[in-house]
Amino acid sequence: LKRLAYFKTIDGKATDYYKLIKYNRTKSVNQYLTHWIYPYKGKFHPQMIRALLNILKLVAGDTVLDNFIGSGTTAVESQLLGINCIGIDISPLCVLQSKVKTESIYVITQIEELREEAVDSFNASNSNTLFSQQEAT
Repeated sequence: LKRLAYFKTIDGKATDYYKLIKYNRTKSVNQYLTHWIYPYKGKFHPQMIRALLNILKLVAGDTVLDNFIGSGTTAVESQLLGINCIGIDISPLCVLQSKVKTESIYVITQIEELREEAVDSFNASNSNTLFSQQEAT
């Protein structure tokens, strides 16, 4: 489910790709996560890159060399699959853009952790209140 692109569900289970595009605020399914940051004209579709990584049977821990990193699409999709990516480009704009796109991915994990912490804290405070009310009656 983690490696699939183009599919929303398999056997009733949501794919990671669907989870990524579910709350996409752009009008394109190709612009999830940080793929939309800058309208780079020579970029690949993220789903195509994911499909190529699957065809090559790369697994977490393997390394991809992208000698024309451009907007960083290969780096982002590799990162999502746990594949290392070494990117090279002559354009300082491309280097900057790919750094921003890949470093921003970690924000999602931090947001998820903070959300879980907030929910746990809310649930804990509400359960204490509920028990206190029951004991008082």
